[in-house]
Amino acid sequence: ALVPSLATSQREPRVPLGCRVSRRAPVARSVARPDPIVARDEDARRDPPTTSEAPTFDRRGLLVAAAASCASAPLAARADTEDIAKAYDGYAATYDDLDGGAFATETLGLEKARRDLTSRATGDVLELGVGTGLNLPGYDLRAGGAIRSLTAVDISGGMLNEARTRADELGFRVQTNAEFEAGRMADAEAAAAAMAMA
Repeated sequence: ALVPSLATSQREPRVPLGCRVSRRAPVARSVARPDPIVARDEDARRDPPTTSEAPTFDRRGLLVAAAASCASAPLAARADTEDIAKAYDGYAATYDDLDGGAFATETLGLEKARRDLTSRATGDVLELGVGTGLNLPGYDLRAGGAIRSLTAVDISGGMLNEARTRADELGFRVQTNAEFEAGRMADAEAAAAAMAMA
């Protein structure tokens, strides 16, 4: 299994799925493999982290791990979910420098991919893992536009605050703001904060 069970009595030391710890070209190996999450997990087994290495977190991997944790053991996952949320809270103010940098936008084509994907959205849209809201400018939320409503969800309150600021700058009206607890919403993707925009 990709995500070890969190409910076992004996826990083996493990590296979070969203954590790259290999010293050898992790991006090249990840791209060459069909499942980059598995590739990062295999890299961690071959090259365990040293105390001098600072892990680099990947939003998709962290959210997948958080979702899987909540689905398999909501109470045990709460601590992991809170740790992930705190990590993203710490990066929230500067996250766009990492996620929206030249490498991501030009080399990987992330900006074009965002525009292509958001331009296809219609009706009522749910964005899981909204982060700082880098996708928000691509949604057609004009009166009579393709999108009737947009609900944005993120595990991190800090990231959601950044998305809320971006929504305000774009002139989107934030209608509701709610926070959910994983223990009370076991079927939710993770402990999340949500906002609905129109």
